[in-house]
Amino acid sequence: MIILIIFLLSILSGILYRLGGAGKLNNSFDFLRNTKARDIGCNVVVNSAIFILLASNGFKITPSLLIEYLLSIGFLLASLSTYWKKKGTNGNYFTWAVTGFFYGLSAIPFIFHTNLWLVFTIRTVILTLFIMLWWKKHPQSIKLFNHVCNGAQIEEFGRGFMLALTTLLFLL
Repeated sequence: MIILIIFLLSILSGILYRLGGAGKLNNSFDFLRNTKARDIGCNVVVNSAIFILLASNGFKITPSLLIEYLLSIGFLLASLSTYWKKKGTNGNYFTWAVTGFFYGLSAIPFIFHTNLWLVFTIRTVILTLFIMLWWKKHPQSIKLFNHVCNGAQIEEFGRGFMLALTTLLFLL
C-alpha cells in the first residue's frame, strides 16, 4: 500500500513540476501554471513522501524530525528555483547534473535523524544521472506520447516524477 501511495504522489509531483514550467493559456487554470506549483507543490509532495516512508519504517515523529522536514523543504525550494545557469542561456549536461545533485542533496536533513547515508547517496547519484540524461535524451521520439503531449511536457513531468519516486529508496 505504501508503494502505491508513493507512486501516486510521484504522479502528482510530475504534474506539479510540469505546471511550474507551463506557460499561461489565458483560461481559468492559469493560477496553476505558476512556478510556485513546482517550487512549493513538488516540494511538499516529495518531502511528505520521505516523511511518510520514514514514519512507516518505524522512525518516531519527534520535534527534530519535524525540523528536518522543514529544513529539507527549504533546501529543495532553493534547488527547484534555479537551474544553475545564466539567465537567457540554455542548460547543458553539467547544469542539469548539478540540478539533479542538489535535488538529491536537499534530503540531507533527514539523514542526520535516520543515519541512512547509503540510501541518501544512492538517491543523490540516481537523481544526478537521471536529471542530466533526461535533459538530453527525454523521450520526444516515443510515438506513444507524441499525440498527447510534447517533449517539454514529458521532460518536466519525468523530472518531477523521479524526484518523488526515488524516495522509495528510503524503504531500504
